[in-house]
Amino acid sequence: MDGAVMEGPLFLQSQRFGTKKRWRKTWAVLYPASPHGVARLEFFDHKGSSSGGGRGGSRRLDCKVIRLAECVSVVPVSVESPPEPGAAAFRLDTAQRSHLLAADAPSSAAWVQTLCRNAFPKGSWALAPAENPPKLSALEMLENSLYSPTWEGSQFWVTVQRTEAAERCGLQGSYVLRVEAERLTLLTMGTQSQILEPLLFWPYTLLRRYGRDKVMFSFEAGRRCPSGPGTFTFQTAQGNDIFQAVETAIHRQK
Repeated sequence: MDGAVMEGPLFLQSQRFGTKKRWRKTWAVLYPASPHGVARLEFFDHKGSSSGGGRGGSRRLDCKVIRLAECVSVVPVSVESPPEPGAAAFRLDTAQRSHLLAADAPSSAAWVQTLCRNAFPKGSWALAPAENPPKLSALEMLENSLYSPTWEGSQFWVTVQRTEAAERCGLQGSYVLRVEAERLTLLTMGTQSQILEPLLFWPYTLLRRYGRDKVMFSFEAGRRCPSGPGTFTFQTAQGNDIFQAVETAIHRQK
């Protein structure tokens, strides 16, 4: 019998023919790959369904088993109508369709991290490379004048894109990018806890350039950065917000 790596309540957005989209509360169970089965995400009517074998009125939702081998991306998204106050949504894409899911904000972050770890093992990527990936020069760029009171900053969910620098640093999947007073910090969920832990950081004084477009935020790190030199690009719907937060942080240092 497979042991679950994570389980808990998840809202699943569904739509039947001729009806409006609605959120349905489910009990989701994430299983890793094992000799007994493939890595997968299963949805049930309520807690206990996964171990009850269908007894007691519990059942798995029709056609709601997602094989992680078919997953191509897991990214946080914003929605106009979340299922409940404080809920955060994320989208799980397979080659065939997209699944919109939601949970309370901490749980949603944990689901994204855990799904990425199991769907995209080391050496693979959360997003298929774009046919024509945007070049740094094509983004709206701003020269960093800093190259050569406490402010808390902001945090943003991002998904790393394949670049030479990202590959060298072993980055893959989704992370939290935190805009701090003096640097950008990339955080990941701890393997033994659900606490965000720093992974890499880039002082603003060592960034050559930074920029964004509608779906990306990117920057060019200088050779003295802990990551080494190179371009780091992240998919995010909040590229403009990150850009403005970085710009504000840099102006505060002047």
